[in-house]
Amino acid sequence: MIDDAVPEKYVVWAVLVEEETCRGYEDHRWELTQRHLVEEGGRAAADVLARQLAMEHIPAEARPLRGATPGRRVFRVADGSWLVEVRAPQKVLCRITTAEQVHVQPYEAPPKEEAPPARGKGLFGRR
Repeated sequence: MIDDAVPEKYVVWAVLVEEETCRGYEDHRWELTQRHLVEEGGRAAADVLARQLAMEHIPAEARPLRGATPGRRVFRVADGSWLVEVRAPQKVLCRITTAEQVHVQPYEAPPKEEAPPARGKGLFGRR
């Protein structure tokens, strides 16, 4: 039997915000722009936060005019995530997803190489 249980120290619910970024006419990409860790309340609390962000989040690429109220279409996708279309005045898509963080691997820099041991005097008496 395979034990695929996640160690409790890594289980944290999060809400991920991905935004469509447009760099040129042909280059549309999705970029993770926000990660909200929900340390209390479990999945239910993360779902509440995801819904709130779906109703209120304004992607940076939308560039709303001062004083304008952005237009918005909010879709609850079958997997439980949210797809949001924001117009302000550009149309920008964003995805808001409830996710379970199951692993963390901290960055570890490679060890510094030690300088080679000094040799005797080189050419012209220099090392």
